[in-house]
Amino acid sequence: QEMKVKTNGGTRIVILTKKYAFKIPRLGSWRQFVQGMLSNLTEGQWKGYDNEHLCPIAYSNRFGLMVVMHRAEPVENEELFNSDLQKLYDDVDGDEERTLDRDFFEYDSFPKNFGYYKGKLVKIDYGV
Repeated sequence: QEMKVKTNGGTRIVILTKKYAFKIPRLGSWRQFVQGMLSNLTEGQWKGYDNEHLCPIAYSNRFGLMVVMHRAEPVENEELFNSDLQKLYDDVDGDEERTLDRDFFEYDSFPKNFGYYKGKLVKIDYGV
C-alpha cells in the first residue's frame, strides 16, 4: 500500500501510510483550520483509552495540529457494515460501565467514519 492523501474531509486532511493515518487541519480558511484543530483535540483526548470500538490513537499533538491514528481498512461492503454496526450497538448496549454510549457511535454513523482494525469494526472519525 502506497501513501494516500484524502482531502474529502470537511475540516481535516488525512495522510494514509501503510500503518498510520495522519490527521491535520485543512488550510482552506481560518474557520476550517480551527474546526480541524478542535476535531483533533476531541479525538486526542481518547489517546491511551482502551476501547475495542475506537480505532486507537498512536500520537496526539496537544495543540490539535495532528492526530496519528492506527490505519484501519475502509468499509467496502455496506451490507456487512450495517450488520457489524448493529453488533457494535448491541455490544455497547450490554456494556455495564458504558463510558461510551450508543449515541456516541450512532452520531455520524456513515461507512466513511468507520473502518476495520484487526478485523473489527471501529469508529475512525470521532472528532467534533
